[in-house]
This record gives sequence, C-alpha cells and structure tokens, in this order.
Amino acid sequence: MPRSWFLFAASFLLAAGSAKALDGGYPARADHALRRSTVAIQSVQPLASGKARVSDCTGILIAPDLVLTAGHCLEVAERPEHTVVVGFMADGRPGAPVTARSVVFHPDHVAGWWRQPGSPETRQREIAADMALVRLSRPLGGDAAPIAVAGDVRSRAKAGSSYIAGAGVGGGGAFGLRIAPVGGIALLQRGATIALGSAGGAKACRGDSGGPVASLVDGQLEVWGVTGAVLRENRGCSTRVAIAFIEPAALRSMMARIGR
Repeated sequence: MPRSWFLFAASFLLAAGSAKALDGGYPARADHALRRSTVAIQSVQPLASGKARVSDCTGILIAPDLVLTAGHCLEVAERPEHTVVVGFMADGRPGAPVTARSVVFHPDHVAGWWRQPGSPETRQREIAADMALVRLSRPLGGDAAPIAVAGDVRSRAKAGSSYIAGAGVGGGGAFGLRIAPVGGIALLQRGATIALGSAGGAKACRGDSGGPVASLVDGQLEVWGVTGAVLRENRGCSTRVAIAFIEPAALRSMMARIGR
C-alpha cells in the first residue's frame, strides 16, 4: 500500500471518529438495520506531487464482502486497492478499514456525467446507471450485516416508510453515519426511470452519494435505491436527492463480472 494512501486513510478514520450530529440526518441508532449495512467509502488517486485526489462517499453492504455504491464515487481510483471501506460500530465509531479487491461499474455507467450541467429530467439515463460494485479483500467483520435488496424496487419505492442513510460531511465538516426518513418520492417515467425524494427534517450532504434508500414494509427493511445526487445543494447539503433504482438485471450483471 503506497505511503500516501495510508496517510489519507488514517486521516479519514480520525475525522470519522470525531463526528457529531450535523446536517445529513440523525445519528444512527445502534439497533437500526441501516447502521449495520451502511459503510463509508474513500477512493484515492496518489499524485506525483505527493498529494492525492480523494473521493468520499457512502455504500451499502449487500453481502459479507460486497458493497454497492454510486459509480461516480469510484472514478478517481485507478486501482481497486486505492479504495477503502469502513463500517460503523454500535457506538458510532468506525471499524477497521478494508481495502477493495475488485471493482465493476454498472453496464451503462457514464464516467464524468456529473461534471456536465443538466437536471434530473435530462440526466435520467446517467443517474440510473450511476452504480458500482466493490468486492472487499475480506468481510468487514464486527456486527456488520448485509441488507436485503428488494425484488420489486418500484413497489418498495411507493410502499411503507423509506429511509436514507449516509456517511457524508455535515454542515460543520465532520464525518459520521446519519439516517433520516425520506418522503415525497416521485418516480420520473420518461426515459430511464429514477426517483426524486426529500429527506424529512434533515439534509443529505456531500459524501452521502452511494448510500442506501430502504423501505420498511411488514417489519422487513429492504434497500431499493442508491443516492445518486444531492439536488440544489447549498453549502454542500440539500433536502432533495435523486435516487437510482437497483435494477435486478443490472445488479446480476455486475455480480457476474466481479467474480470471486
């Protein structure tokens, strides 16, 4: 592991451990299912100058060694081992970092799409395909637990109570895992279907991209979407998010390509 990468990973963990409740949602309860299945992700590209390009995002543990996240979160890293994943313990502290072993993108992922101007209505295709799958070098361990992926994502999006989780940077610049209800979910039907939603009484912030959007129906929490973009952000945060559906066919394609 390059020395510069180790230093960046260490600084991320120190920041995560000092998190306080800020914009981004409410502190994750120890018993909340999303606390056990939501992870923080950091991708780094070391530069010749000794500095690095860094991308901080959130991810979803869907198997003991598989993490689903937003594709744009991983574009900065040229090699899988330049991405590290961290789970959260019951007291909110981060667990031990685990490096990625392999990474695959959604079959239709468009690199750099988020750098171009546009609206959710005009960028549905790119948002819908903004996903990537990470295979870890080992399972996270601790009490980390994968979350089930909904079989019918559109029905889940419209049923029960939905929640959004993220490990992004709040208004005070601190990392930490936070959860908030998400409502006002509207499906966009023209082109590739995505959804828009509003975090209830909270804001999604930079670094929350790639986080889970899950619905509680009959006591079962299942993830049906991935936070693809924070909309109309102000100082890095906003109540509005664009959500990419976890389409079963695309997920099967990524799982087949990532191998063991």
